[in-house]
Order: sequence, then structure tokens, then C-alpha cells
Amino acid sequence: MSSYKDNSRSLHRFEPWGPLGKSKSSNPELLRPEDKRIPSTEKQASEEECALRNQWPALPPIAGIDPDQAALTFGNNGKFFLELLRMFLSRFGEAAHETRSDLARGDRDAAIRRLHALRGTAGNLGALELAESAHALEHVIADNHCDTESLLRQFTTQLVALADTARPWLRKQQTEMTSPETEQLDGALLEALRRALSCNDLSALDLFAKLESALAGAYGGETARTMSEAIQLLRFDEVLCSINKLREKKD
Repeated sequence: MSSYKDNSRSLHRFEPWGPLGKSKSSNPELLRPEDKRIPSTEKQASEEECALRNQWPALPPIAGIDPDQAALTFGNNGKFFLELLRMFLSRFGEAAHETRSDLARGDRDAAIRRLHALRGTAGNLGALELAESAHALEHVIADNHCDTESLLRQFTTQLVALADTARPWLRKQQTEMTSPETEQLDGALLEALRRALSCNDLSALDLFAKLESALAGAYGGETARTMSEAIQLLRFDEVLCSINKLREKKD
């Protein structure tokens, strides 16, 4: 008998997290004016924030992604969105096949855990239909229903479609990161990044965004992407160690 117990709130009440990994309720910059209950004129972004936001690529139009939900989570940071979409597909790209395998060997708990994790992340990315299918499938498995095939087919179709439509955008982003026409690495900006990383200062996120293409040109696209994934997870020590090692090699 499954030990699964779902104490989560309904799918439509999840709290999206923002670029710093905080929920909407804990990050006041992600709240709508009516949520904040203050005049909109009091929450205008600074000139520096606006300039930074304008340099980010806009959110790409990907089928299966709800643009309003994605904008709520990521603002206009298309680069950050694509990086997390890449990580999502890397982790859950084979989720349909893995769920079938779990059910074939009678491990319903493993299937439920995977679907539960997937639906939360998919919801935050804006893949609401996929998240809803995962939610329905999760509960059908938890209730020990025998007929899961139709839901599994729907879930599989949606996941494959998302991966297929995202692939050109992910490939384009990877090409841009590895392009030889990258800007020169700004030494002063790099030093500012190192200081921010060493102090666990969240300004490191903005500094890294400004330096990312130059880091890719100096150290390679794969290295820059690995550092990008680490800094988005706030693993500042890891990024600082990588930068220091690369500088030592170059010197």
C-alpha cells in the first residue's frame, strides 16, 4: 500500500519563485500592485534596474509555456528562463518513460515523487498544462487506479512537445554563448564579481549576467554555462572557486 500523502495546496495556488529563489510572497518585487496594497508610483524600478532588465533577452514564445505565468516568475529575463528550462528538461525529459518503468515494477511512490517535483517546477516555468497533467496523474497513481494509460499518453505528448519547441531556443542560446564574437572580459567588473561572490552578496547575480558572454569567450561556453547554473542556485563559493582556478591557469 502506498505511503503517499498529499498535503500540498491545489495546483493553482502554488507560489512562484523569482530569480533569487524566493517565493512570490517573500519577494515583494514580484507582487502585483493589488497584492502590495501600495500606490504603484512607490514601486518603480531604479534606472539601474531598468537598464539591466532592458539588456536581457525577452522571454521567448515557446508553445506550452503560459507567458503571463513565466513573466510573473522571471520578469523579462529570457536568459534565466532558458537556463532553468534547460535544467528542467535535463532532469525531467525522460519523466514519462521513467514513470512507466516505476509503475511496471510496482514502485508507485517513486512515480508520485517524480511527478510531484515535476509539476511544481513546470508550474513555475509557466508550463501549466503539463503541470496540470502531472498533478492529475499523480493523484490517479496515489489512489491506485488501474487505468493510467490515457493520462500517461497525454502527459507524454505534452512533455515531448515542450522539449521539441524549446530545443531551437536552447540551441540558439548555446550558440550565442559559444560565439567567437564575444566581448572582452572586463577586469574591473570581474573583480567586482569576485568580491560579491566572496561576501555572498546577491549583486553577484547581476554582475555575472553582465559578464556571462565575456566569460564564455574567455573560458568556453560549457564552463560559463556550468557557472551560470551554479550561480542561479546561489552556490557562490563554487563559482568563485571556478573563476579563481581559471585565472590561475590563464596567468
